[in-house]
Amino acid sequence: MATSIVSREYSMMDHWKCLLSCSVVATTAFLYGMDIIIVDTLQAMPGFLEVFGNRDPTTPTGYNISPIRQQLFGTLVVLGNIISCGSSGLVSHYIGRRASIWVGSVFLTLATVLMMVVDTIGGAYAARFLVGISQGFIYTFFNLYLQECAPARYRGLVLSISGAVLVFGRPFVIEDVSPFMQCPYEKITPGSLTGSIVANYSVKLPGRQQYLIPLGVSLVFSAVFMFGAVFIVPESPRWLLLQNKDDEARRSLKALKPKTESEYDINVELSYMKAAIDEEKRLAQGVTFKDAFRHPVDRRRTMLVIGTALLTPVTGITWHGTYGTYMFQMAGIKKPFEQSVGLAASALGFSIMNTLTITKMGYRRLWLIAGLLICGACNVVMAATYQAHPGSRGSGIVTIAMFHVFNLGYIGMVLTYSRLICGELPSQRLRALTLGFAVGANAIAEWVTNIIAPYFLNPAALGWNAKFAYLWAPGCVLGALWAYLYLPEVKDRRLEEIDEMFLARLPAKKFRQYECVGIGALAVASDSSPSISNVADKKDEVTVIARAVSNSA
Repeated sequence: MATSIVSREYSMMDHWKCLLSCSVVATTAFLYGMDIIIVDTLQAMPGFLEVFGNRDPTTPTGYNISPIRQQLFGTLVVLGNIISCGSSGLVSHYIGRRASIWVGSVFLTLATVLMMVVDTIGGAYAARFLVGISQGFIYTFFNLYLQECAPARYRGLVLSISGAVLVFGRPFVIEDVSPFMQCPYEKITPGSLTGSIVANYSVKLPGRQQYLIPLGVSLVFSAVFMFGAVFIVPESPRWLLLQNKDDEARRSLKALKPKTESEYDINVELSYMKAAIDEEKRLAQGVTFKDAFRHPVDRRRTMLVIGTALLTPVTGITWHGTYGTYMFQMAGIKKPFEQSVGLAASALGFSIMNTLTITKMGYRRLWLIAGLLICGACNVVMAATYQAHPGSRGSGIVTIAMFHVFNLGYIGMVLTYSRLICGELPSQRLRALTLGFAVGANAIAEWVTNIIAPYFLNPAALGWNAKFAYLWAPGCVLGALWAYLYLPEVKDRRLEEIDEMFLARLPAKKFRQYECVGIGALAVASDSSPSISNVADKKDEVTVIARAVSNSA
């Protein structure tokens, strides 16, 4: 059986300081969702199109924006994402997790201000590029902080909370006026339930006020973090140990631990953290791009994280959200906005359900596989129904029903557990770099989808409409098979335990039942065995590779 890692008999309330700090950092996920304000919703506003688009009498508003400009808006965000993700390891090495989130909020604030003051397409492009940079920093480092600071038992809980905040961060959805101007998350997030009030009010105003008001609201949230809100929480003790700042790491860990935790126990836990970090450093010195792939253990962990990150776009979520309203219209469904609100409500329900159950039932691989299969089945049913009865009322009802079920698979399973896995599996030394690779790979996959989708869906091109979903079903099945064969189960494991199991080169199927014998075992034992006082006193047990490999032979 897997060793229990519950810290003594501490309850959730005992961990209130740590959970509060993680919750503050989790709210920065709201900033990551602000992209919808800067491009997706704005492109549907006549006031925005008057400035950055062109007249088009064939559209309901009399304005439109060229596909090339739309593609550039998305491409520049991806470019900014790649740059920030590629530099995440270097930046974090020097300034830490909190300051890296702050840098992202600064870039987002600058992008929002720029979008509010410019009236040329060049200025809008520059704002999009800055948004991409901000997204890379914010998403990478709020995930890193939560993974490194949350108690193992509640790691899934805080990631689930941040996921709910993330979807609430994409709030400004207005009634559809152009079928090709929807955001990737509009149809699947509960944020539209709250933020639609702001956008629906502003779209009725004249001229530029339509998009300046939503931008102004978004500016308030990014400015709060730009002016230092993130610095009220302690820095990650694991990062401080990486920088050889042992005293600061001790103070940080003490600030995150229950009040009844003794100095002795804190010192013991720090010793195990440091021993695990030292063992990783022994394998390779420094942190470069090559380090993520040089050693077989690090290469395996990096490829697992990148592969897991790609499981989200493989579901088809990007085009589901971007062109969901268009599919509703083609299916003859009236009032697509009301349907989107219903979908947002179901997404909210699944987010809450996930938050309540993830601590006890949150087996990563199981629910990720189930979610992928659900998404694949929804794609097949939607495509087959449209092919058999295009434009009928019955096919419209089936399409809406499948979008709700898709919410269950994606919001309730794939999104949450893929993010959780991506933060748990990297080594401590390479966590920032590896997660940066994952975010960048995900951004590129979404960009490719947004490039090809219009050609499949647009009646002027291939005109597949909902039949486009056929292309994504095989990817869901293959993704589920890959997860079954290669993804390890690490529910309730300390990061030090995960390190030991990878160093032992265990096959994925042995992770769940493995009993740690090295640093991971000592870290767990410290919660119930006060006699263990120093890692140096148990040198033989800390020799992770030799002991673990011999155990698994």
